Amino acid sequence: YVFQHFWLNEGFTVYVERKIGGKIHGDPYFHFQAIGGWNHLKEDVNHFGATSPLTKLCPDLKGIDPDDAFSSVPYEKGFNFLFYLENLFGRNAFESFLKKFIESHKFHTVTTSQFQQDVQENFASEPVKLSEIDWEAWLYSPGMPPVEPKFDQSMLSVVDAAARSWADSCPCDLSKFTSSQIVIFLDCLLEKSSKLNISLLEKIEVSEDDFFSC
Repeated sequence: YVFQHFWLNEGFTVYVERKIGGKIHGDPYFHFQAIGGWNHLKEDVNHFGATSPLTKLCPDLKGIDPDDAFSSVPYEKGFNFLFYLENLFGRNAFESFLKKFIESHKFHTVTTSQFQQDVQENFASEPVKLSEIDWEAWLYSPGMPPVEPKFDQSMLSVVDAAARSWADSCPCDLSKFTSSQIVIFLDCLLEKSSKLNISLLEKIEVSEDDFFSC
């Protein structure tokens, strides 16, 4: 029963972590992290299958070992639901609601239905926006989220350009990349280069050594 509402713990955690990162490094960093999470979510949904009940934000785990159901779904689908609500109601209004929600339920068990009730009560003055939320699709339907977020692509564009440059055997400086950018850079490089020659791999190794020694 508790694991059915696991997203309330982990989705919130991912959301707050990225918010903190965004406060420190700027909004593009928040969005870059979110893009990586979205891609991870797609991988897990593909792994389980888009119609698998284990890809629901609130899965029915009766008779199922939670370890067998473990994936990024509660983390990333949960994050994206919160980010969707933020965009729907506005950043300031939604962040204010979350603070109130956490304060009012601290040290207590909270369920998804309680969260839904609190959202509806808090934003009762905005019935049109509330009517846009497809609770069934977000919470109890399998597959990817019903709404794909629009993320800022600026940091990803820099990584993508670097990967193209390296794939064309024209290495560029990676020293200012964050660790997250390095991870995505390597993924992009593998997608863009069918054959990575030894010389290029050695340059990547040297570049990474310089990066991780900083």
